Amino acid sequence: MLHDVHRPGRPKANSDHVALGPSGVWVIDTKNRSGRVVFADGTLQQNGYKRDRETAAAATATAAVAALLEPRHRLLAHGVICLAGEGTTMPAGPTPCGTIVVGCHTCRPC
Repeated sequence: MLHDVHRPGRPKANSDHVALGPSGVWVIDTKNRSGRVVFADGTLQQNGYKRDRETAAAATATAAVAALLEPRHRLLAHGVICLAGEGTTMPAGPTPCGTIVVGCHTCRPC
């Protein structure tokens, strides 16, 4: 597990965590959101506003990490947004760009 990893090609951007294991490389971005946070039909929303920019940014970070891997391993890179905080206990699911969104209880016990 690596923490606060600089994103390849973007020196001022970071990924919160990069986990390496038998199931692949997991690029994890943790978000602490207030208000009503829901994940439905592949869309992350906060207080009624879509957060597509955040899910797309996580997918871009994952693609940058995947590009560093040998070609045969690139499909094993996964992007995750882990929502921490109250009101984020929704079930996990993928977005259209491939980023997986998980709620608080999926990532860790609250």
